[in-house]
Amino acid sequence: MDQPLVSIIMPAYNAEKYISEAIESVINQTYNNWELIVIDDGSSDNTATIVNSYYDKRIKTLLESNAGQSLQLNKGIAIAKGKYIAIAHADDINLPNRLALQVSFLEKNASIGVLGSKIKIFNENHHYYNMLEFPENSDECYRMLFYANPIAHPAVMIRNGILIQTEIRYNENHKAAEDYNLWIRLSEKTKIANLPNCLVLYRTHKNQTSNLKKVEEEKVVNESRLLLIEQLTKDISERSNLLLFNFFYDHKKLKHFEQWESLFLSYRLIVAKEYMTVNTARHFLISIFCRNLKSIPYIKRISHIIYSPLIFSMFGLRYFLSVFANLYFVRS
Repeated sequence: MDQPLVSIIMPAYNAEKYISEAIESVINQTYNNWELIVIDDGSSDNTATIVNSYYDKRIKTLLESNAGQSLQLNKGIAIAKGKYIAIAHADDINLPNRLALQVSFLEKNASIGVLGSKIKIFNENHHYYNMLEFPENSDECYRMLFYANPIAHPAVMIRNGILIQTEIRYNENHKAAEDYNLWIRLSEKTKIANLPNCLVLYRTHKNQTSNLKKVEEEKVVNESRLLLIEQLTKDISERSNLLLFNFFYDHKKLKHFEQWESLFLSYRLIVAKEYMTVNTARHFLISIFCRNLKSIPYIKRISHIIYSPLIFSMFGLRYFLSVFANLYFVRS
């Protein structure tokens, strides 16, 4: 069987110190049917010279003026020829079996459109630290989207067909957390998952974007979470939108009955759109609900007893007992 082409997009800015290792980690892949698109984002060092020193017809270089990673990634996507698009950072190292394992999984699992993996952190002196692990199951990945990024950007592989069909791209106004925002928008169109393997070594150093743009990252994360709630509440009232946002992120603004209303509304929307299986959605939303109510002074929880039978009628005995125990037998 022919191996599908993989387009690897590697944005680079003043990466002369590390980019050779990054490129060689692509060349040394056990999977050979790839193209590497290196996009120089207006570097002022020898990044372009180093890239052009590799005489491999599979490596393409774009020399661009400095415009930021999001725009350059979109330029790479626009010219990519592959069935799959893999993102690679110019300061990280791809382990030899990365492409082979990701392609094999995606070829066998048509419902998954965005696939990541574990990554291991190391520093400039090649001292290795902890492994960053992410949920494998698509239900758990969607659940994690509400609070954190479930996919490591330098380890992601995406079906190009989904990007073409939906015309979803990186938001070029975002200078940080652009990947988190992209996963949220893609989650409405496809499923997200991770392999249990570590496929990328992630280098930490003082000049990387994540260390330089903390304020921008927080702004984009908050904007992205609002988008996530809006995807749930599309074609539903503005009030419902606000209820759900507060349910997940600012529950103290909700009145007692609004807590219950938000729980049932979010359950109906998540299940109806098949973002999660029914049982996962139940467990996830009840855990949030119990966390919210436990923050209420113990005595005031008694007023919720008139609503608690609704849990039994809609969620069943198991979840009713969980809510009842957290409301009346767990101290704040």
